[in-house]
Amino acid sequence: MKRLLLTLLLFERAAYMLAYSFDRTTPGKLGFEEKPFHCPYVNEVWPSTVICNGEHECRQYSHMEENFDICAPEAYLRQELQITASNITNSSAFLTWSSGFPLTGHREVPLKLSGYFLTGMSLGHTFQKILEPTLTTYNLSCLKPWTEYNITLRRFYPNNGNTDRPMRIGRAATLTLRTYAYTPLAPSEIQIISAGQEELNLRIVDPIRWNGLPLKYHVRWEPEDPQSGVAGNIELDIPSSRPYDPDGMNVTLSLEPGVRYRLYVTAENSAEGHNVTFLGPAIFRVVATIPKDPIGLTVNSLSSRELFVSWSVSGPADFFRVNVTSHSENPDFGRSLEPDRNRNNYDYYDGGRSYASTTPAPRFLVRTHASIVVDGGGTASVRSVIVDKLPAFQNCSVEVEACSSSSGCSNALTTWAMTKPISIPEPVITQVTSNSTSSFKVTWTFPEHNSNYYDGFLVHYCAKESFCRESYTHKSNLYATNLSAGTSFDIYVYARIKRLDGRVELGPAARAEVSTWKEVPLEPGLEARASEAMSRELVLFWTFINSTVDYLQFSKTKENIWMNCTDESSCDVAVMHGWTPESKTGFITLKNLVPYTPYSVSLRGCNDAGCGEKSTVNVGQAWQLQANQSDWRS
Repeated sequence: MKRLLLTLLLFERAAYMLAYSFDRTTPGKLGFEEKPFHCPYVNEVWPSTVICNGEHECRQYSHMEENFDICAPEAYLRQELQITASNITNSSAFLTWSSGFPLTGHREVPLKLSGYFLTGMSLGHTFQKILEPTLTTYNLSCLKPWTEYNITLRRFYPNNGNTDRPMRIGRAATLTLRTYAYTPLAPSEIQIISAGQEELNLRIVDPIRWNGLPLKYHVRWEPEDPQSGVAGNIELDIPSSRPYDPDGMNVTLSLEPGVRYRLYVTAENSAEGHNVTFLGPAIFRVVATIPKDPIGLTVNSLSSRELFVSWSVSGPADFFRVNVTSHSENPDFGRSLEPDRNRNNYDYYDGGRSYASTTPAPRFLVRTHASIVVDGGGTASVRSVIVDKLPAFQNCSVEVEACSSSSGCSNALTTWAMTKPISIPEPVITQVTSNSTSSFKVTWTFPEHNSNYYDGFLVHYCAKESFCRESYTHKSNLYATNLSAGTSFDIYVYARIKRLDGRVELGPAARAEVSTWKEVPLEPGLEARASEAMSRELVLFWTFINSTVDYLQFSKTKENIWMNCTDESSCDVAVMHGWTPESKTGFITLKNLVPYTPYSVSLRGCNDAGCGEKSTVNVGQAWQLQANQSDWRS
């Protein structure tokens, strides 16, 4: 009795292991799972074709894989079933097999073939189809390229009168086939491992499906701006053994610094023997190398809050980044400090407290200011920016980097500069007198005498008609001698600033003017009317006040070679009607000039007593028109 119970339990377990199902209302659910058969309690595994083949492979439990409740009668199981494949392509195969037939001499009711289970199994792709019993051929068209399939064809029969088990499994036949190669898919990804100024390290991730034997990668690159780089291509052979990195390949490309490229990669495979190859679609990615380092960095202080930063471009870049960091001496260097939890900064210890800190105050206070980003487009070879909102009178380190938006930045080019003090005292001129026809004296006061920052005074004085002179003094006055008679001077008095780096620059100027009157005409008002339409002529509008002017003299050079305007071929004069000695105006036209050539033109009035003071304009370029109005420091 116990042996019978054990046998029944084993039958039931085998039935579950064979795993078939039948849905009476949905015939399409009919199916049988082909999988290896494990003989119970022994370490034996057989392919699924041993199930219901009329033979007993599981010796100890010979009834298990040939269970009568599951399998058709043995006579049906011993019928030959052979399957072959032909006309194999990259996605299909034509199957042919021998037919099954009822046994007329069987003592039981003959079974009629119900159909076939067609099962295909490969790595990553499994399918099952139910075929009509009348078929002996079938075109299998759901296959994937370059894939090895195990194809199993199994007969099944009705289990007459058994509603619990309406189906009985018959003999199976199997074959192995491989579909042909086909076009590979695109590579899965282009990964950037690292980027340099002249090279790019990449990893090409294999396609999800090669659809053939991996053969090579084709890599092609094109600069987004054809003027900034050169296109190129390489082929990467894939070793047949793929001894390393079976899911991709690393490659190093030699490219030009700072250039953005469109990078294309395609995969190529082959069939057996490499007699047929297929080139797949391309994947692309925009990549870039790191730009070259900037060159020629110069920094000048414009004011107490501004630095003028200029550098030269050495190659293509998406943008340039300017970083400024200020460094100042800490007046509390060496003192102890403690964290202030309320304000997230440091307060210094009170010497009267009973505890001591082990955190000393730093020697330098360092502050990093916001970066300035300058676009890298354009053709200019030099870029300049003004960095503002800086602390006054502090040493600043200035860094400039050339950057790519996708690969990073170059090495920083660094220099140092110092901002000017917030307020530099200006000398106050208290007296200017002409002592004689050849000298004058100027006196001033100055409120600051800190020798660490200031180093005397520079007096710059210019005669309107000819020359400029300058003198250096530590006194608060200057007596200028050996001057020309009847001359007007513009006087500028500067405090000299001693910079911490040893250089000296000038503070703001105190201005004054000194001149002596003469009987000759005073200096005229003079305005240039230049026009491109009259590039060979220059028209000057002049005004004399409180002067008797009989004729005009002009000079076109800085050497003051005076000429009377009497030759109509070189100039002409027009006087406005209604003039008086108090106000006389008119035009003088200078002719036969060289187009677009700078001239320093001076004009003066003359009478019987002689010629008066001159007025001068510089013409020919926009900056020269303003030169005599600019600061002598520029």
